[in-house]
Amino acid sequence: MNDFSHKNLLDLEFGEASARGNLAVSFQDVETAAEEKYIVFFLNDEGYAVSAKYVTEVIAPPPLTPLPKTPGWFLGIANLRGKIISVIDLPGFWNRKSASSPKSKLILLNSKTTDSQIAFAVEKLGELIVVQNSEIEPAGGDVSDDFCGKIKYKSTIVNLLDAERLFSALKPA
Repeated sequence: MNDFSHKNLLDLEFGEASARGNLAVSFQDVETAAEEKYIVFFLNDEGYAVSAKYVTEVIAPPPLTPLPKTPGWFLGIANLRGKIISVIDLPGFWNRKSASSPKSKLILLNSKTTDSQIAFAVEKLGELIVVQNSEIEPAGGDVSDDFCGKIKYKSTIVNLLDAERLFSALKPA
């Protein structure tokens, strides 16, 4: 007998899954399909966010070693616990004015499709937020191709950085 309470969603979902013969329903997958966590950061007083699934860690900037004959947006390499990471200046990469204040943190990204890591400096770190997919608007405007959309965050428009596009753009030709 299927006597489900309409107030108990878990029972309802389980009942529908069992009626279809699919007992392997993951409620966490259903939830994450509709939302994603992002880390908010600021550069030149502009808001940006990157998906938390790409962020390995947020660290204090280690000593950088500049490399000769590299673009101005390539700040150098750093030794992070025995691993060499590339550090870039995102505004410089996007042909914008580089950040004016000292960089307080580096966000370390790890590609999901390649085994690449990069870090970029941020002026100010925001917070970890949960964004519903329905809240994301198309990037549009004069923004870089490295963005997959934008959201409203505390009355500010925040561009969502597409980490995989950034990794692809940084790959040597």
